[in-house]
Amino acid sequence: MSRLSQAVNVIALCAVLVACGGPAGSGPVGGGPGSGAPASATRTHPGEVPSGPGRPSGSPALTPEAATIAYVVAARTVTAADAGAPHHRADRYLSPESPDLGKGLQVRDAPPVGATRRPVDVRLEDAGSAEDKVMFRVTYTPVSTAADGTLTRGPREHLYVTAAYQPSGAWLVHSESSTPPPTP
Repeated sequence: MSRLSQAVNVIALCAVLVACGGPAGSGPVGGGPGSGAPASATRTHPGEVPSGPGRPSGSPALTPEAATIAYVVAARTVTAADAGAPHHRADRYLSPESPDLGKGLQVRDAPPVGATRRPVDVRLEDAGSAEDKVMFRVTYTPVSTAADGTLTRGPREHLYVTAAYQPSGAWLVHSESSTPPPTP
């Protein structure tokens, strides 16, 4: 693995750790939708994610980028135990308005027993935005870790994820798609 790939993986991991465990309100304050602030400034809001199914009260607020990365890592990390059944690890990153909330993600190609597959080198590319939504084209490399520690890298995969600004000041994922949906 090149130094650049390692650096990108460390940055992605740090973003997920901050998104999942950083103190609420620790990020910079943006203007919020409708404030007249530039779009990039409206993407980082402190506050707490509202409680709900799979979301404990007091969870840290997320930027749309951090919400998207945390969602992709949770949604695409699978084990053999996930075979043939939906898992709900990503529910905590879904907005209450998400059509996917509570449905879970069906795992069709689980890794063998003792192995785990997770996304690495997660990259985001702006794919459109509206006042309260941001869509990203997300690319990542699935890496399987066998029970003996052997790593197998799969081909890069992509999906489209739309993050939505919440009344609480948080960003959560509204939807995902394998094809580009209409601009939010």
